[in-house]
Amino acid sequence: MSVAPCANEADFVQLRVCQLRDACRERGLDSTGKKNELAAKLAENGGFSQQEVLALRQTYQSGSSRLQGKKPVRLKTSAKKRKQKGPKIGDTDFRKLFWAVADGTLRCSCGKPLRHRNGRFGLFLFCASGHIERVEKAVARMQDLHRSGWGEFVKS
Repeated sequence: MSVAPCANEADFVQLRVCQLRDACRERGLDSTGKKNELAAKLAENGGFSQQEVLALRQTYQSGSSRLQGKKPVRLKTSAKKRKQKGPKIGDTDFRKLFWAVADGTLRCSCGKPLRHRNGRFGLFLFCASGHIERVEKAVARMQDLHRSGWGEFVKS
């Protein structure tokens, strides 16, 4: 009959801190402290064999023993959609603005053509001089140009 070798501190260090704390609680030991301290407590007072420590490692990899039989926790998600701030631009106005910028018809207040770029917070309009223009302001200027005989950009 062969006796299984007792686990030493190096065997316990391979476990996760949550596993070490669970093992300390099971053996009635204090479960506070750092990882190395918990491993030292279990090596001195735990009475684990190397096979038991290996089994603890494998249970964590296949699924924690604490979580077996419990339902997974669902995080709360808000069903509300974020309200869009600022004035809303209609689809046709947006298409007209896009084509006016692409054609170079709509220019910055300094006279240079506007360019567009999609950014993290939406569409940005800027010119070569570095001026940035809000989309709402560009739509208003575009409508003023349209009233003064600019022409139709979007075909129906």
